[in-house]
Amino acid sequence: MHVHYAVQTCDRTSWQINNRYCGTDKATLTKKSITSLLISIWYVHERAKGFEHHVRIIDDNSSKETQQFFHDIAKLFTRDRITVEVVQTKNTGIKNSIKECYDWLAQEGKDFVYQIQDDYLFEPSAIYEIMGMFFQLKEQVDTEAVVIGFNNPICWGIDYANRPTPRTIFMGEKRYWIQIYDVACTFFTSKNQFIKHLDLYETFLNLLDKPLGELKELESISLNYMFTKRGVLGVCPIESLNLHIQDEQDKDPYIDWKLRWDNVPHIDDIKF
Repeated sequence: MHVHYAVQTCDRTSWQINNRYCGTDKATLTKKSITSLLISIWYVHERAKGFEHHVRIIDDNSSKETQQFFHDIAKLFTRDRITVEVVQTKNTGIKNSIKECYDWLAQEGKDFVYQIQDDYLFEPSAIYEIMGMFFQLKEQVDTEAVVIGFNNPICWGIDYANRPTPRTIFMGEKRYWIQIYDVACTFFTSKNQFIKHLDLYETFLNLLDKPLGELKELESISLNYMFTKRGVLGVCPIESLNLHIQDEQDKDPYIDWKLRWDNVPHIDDIKF
């Protein structure tokens, strides 16, 4: 079976925020994110031999130094059952780069697809557990779920606060998972499930044309319709497997993000 990963990168600009809680420049965050992702894919590679992993880094005008990093780490991780390639976007801007990710997954993806942005920090076991939960739900409740690795604290502190929305909790191999109704553009699912919602991705992308100050709703009137109008099951771990390194509101109050950050090795220190 094949897993296709479309990875959206840009080390020069941030769409929504300028000051991330890691306190570093975007290039450092991008390198940490890509390194942690590939280590997590390697974790699956070593434990589930029946999968081939295809990673495409779709880069939007990053610095030459960061582009060289992409090529170096792609060469390091490309081996039996893992391919990593680096391409430059045809057009700049967040809308264009996300669209190129979705288009590639829709056209080239085979069994499973995962769209990823370059400000997520992955635990080594993250993708293994995400895929494991997908297969568990397929077997136990006969559905092809949308699975994300980040449990957004903004949802529980603001959006979901004090709302008695019915949810199911699932016991995974290593942690509890909870049903969600909100998702960012970054998620894992089957290719079969992914292509059923191309119209929602198009709506999402068109909304990105609005000035940020006028953008009152985004996922809630596009991607979230998978869950709220089309009956797709969405789940995330109660304890996040990948952290979204954005502003203070996105910082999980129960996880030591700095420990996870420091555990991501420099490219020269990666050992197989």
